[in-house]
Amino acid sequence: MSSKSGGRGKQGAKPTANPSTATKRRQRTLRSSGRPGSTGSEEDTPTDAKRRRKQSQIDDETYGESGSDKEYRFTAFMKLLDNANKSIPNLLPHISFALYFEALQEGKYELLARKQANMAEIFAATREEIKQLPDKKQQTIANELVQDLQERWEATLQEIHKPLSPSAFAKSAGWALSQVGPARIDCLRPSDRSGLPISLLHPAFATFMFLVDQPMPFEFNEGVVKAMEVASKLCMIMPDHFEDQTARKKALFATVQPLFPNRSFLTASFGSATPDGALFNPDGSVDIVIEVKNEPGASGDVQMQATRSFDAAAIENLADKHGFECSSFVLAVDGPNLLVCGGFKDQGPSVIEPLSHWCSMLPDRLGVRQEVLAKHLYALQASLPHLQGPVPGNVVQCPRIYRGFQTNDGQTQPLKFISPYNPIGSHCRLLFKAKTVKSDVEVEVLAKVVRGAYGKEAHCLAAKNGFAPELYGVATADGAPSAYIMEFLSENQGWVPLQRVFFKSSLQWDKLEAGINKFLTFLQKHGLVHGDLRPNNILVHLQSEEVRFCVLDWDWAGTYTSARYPLDRNPEANLPGRPGDLIRFDDDIATITDCFKKAKSLSYF
Repeated sequence: MSSKSGGRGKQGAKPTANPSTATKRRQRTLRSSGRPGSTGSEEDTPTDAKRRRKQSQIDDETYGESGSDKEYRFTAFMKLLDNANKSIPNLLPHISFALYFEALQEGKYELLARKQANMAEIFAATREEIKQLPDKKQQTIANELVQDLQERWEATLQEIHKPLSPSAFAKSAGWALSQVGPARIDCLRPSDRSGLPISLLHPAFATFMFLVDQPMPFEFNEGVVKAMEVASKLCMIMPDHFEDQTARKKALFATVQPLFPNRSFLTASFGSATPDGALFNPDGSVDIVIEVKNEPGASGDVQMQATRSFDAAAIENLADKHGFECSSFVLAVDGPNLLVCGGFKDQGPSVIEPLSHWCSMLPDRLGVRQEVLAKHLYALQASLPHLQGPVPGNVVQCPRIYRGFQTNDGQTQPLKFISPYNPIGSHCRLLFKAKTVKSDVEVEVLAKVVRGAYGKEAHCLAAKNGFAPELYGVATADGAPSAYIMEFLSENQGWVPLQRVFFKSSLQWDKLEAGINKFLTFLQKHGLVHGDLRPNNILVHLQSEEVRFCVLDWDWAGTYTSARYPLDRNPEANLPGRPGDLIRFDDDIATITDCFKKAKSLSYF
């Protein structure tokens, strides 16, 4: 990622010399109310000063580090809300105003984000209600209170929507609030903030994950030897005590320098972010963004800090490049521990995901930790050439690493992704609509990304006998899951999951039962099992009295002597057998019997 480099240091959380108007107003309000944050009078007694110091300590313990304006605005707003409810208990609930603040108190931030457009109308309605109060003095007090509430509400929204500095994002109170606004990052915290698997978004990350998974080569490899030397030195240097973060960073950069000949980590600023180091590519793009903490737990989560630093760098890099995307490796160093992540940015939220586990840079007389660290360093060095500057982007929320796929007869066919596909009732989250060429005609297909085994042979045989969508082939890439390319049966074509089908006559139902019995006979004849014959995996097509069906999701399928339920099978699926057990033919019969029982109870005939 291209950027401006410079020598500016990190910006600390120091108060500005000229506080903003909002800050002055907040101080005046808090001073008059006696709430935490009051600056006190100019003639404070020693007792007052002692009380303020004690209150400041309480505030820091309760709300986080002093000077965190975002945290302070949020908590001050909550305190003012409590006072408002006590002062006018019958007014705010009457106008439905308290509903939004109740969501705030309960942590339902998404509700606030969706409803913020209505807040101006609610404040206007509040003032209309105030006019109906019989007492003029009460009207004045209520108007002042509502005015203060509105100012704090707007300030809170502004803070939620503004990207945090990396140091503020590193704190749990910071990223928790930031992740509900438009500046959110798909970094897996909280768990619903996740993008596509990072290995699907750039070949550099897939290459890294592939190399880390391989055993160390025994024959001479210059890159591996160099990585081993650097890893051994790191495991002797990084465990030491360092006076401060700068000293640790200096030692780290000097030790890893041989891995990046003719390049070095530089200090660069990207908007509000000044990461501890950035490794630039000769073309001006950034290959690595790194953040360093002297000791674990010092000043927040270093992984989250590195996450925000990459996000800031990517936003600046793509500011004048509409439709482009960029990628970098993101490194987090927490004392003697190292984490390598991948960072990807297009027109959607940035996606940052660990590429492996934390590496401990501690000595090991058996050499195990040194070897694990060396594998990560070698994988990083070998993957860097795959990175490049910002490139024209592809479809948002779709894989980037598959350029084609292999058909069942070994031919290579083009593959172009169109969009994610999320059919109602499907448990699969990695389905995509795509296009390919079949018999010189462009056709729409379904791409299903699968990690691990897939019952390809069982699927093909079932499709040949008319019981499954045609499987055209598979797209593969080292270090990434496979994408199985198959016939696309859409609801627009009349294909509906069994649990959503309403049969118009008993004849239609009888035909479906007869077809399913033929399918079960087919499985038994060929010694196959499916393992997941739930209603969402059976598509039905009704046309007049004609009934067709197709069985989906052949992930677990195979022969009855080898196919097993996965260990991570959803316990709520209510399937027979146990995780890890062989799938029995009787299991398929039991599942389809239960499936039909439920579907029949919903049918109309």
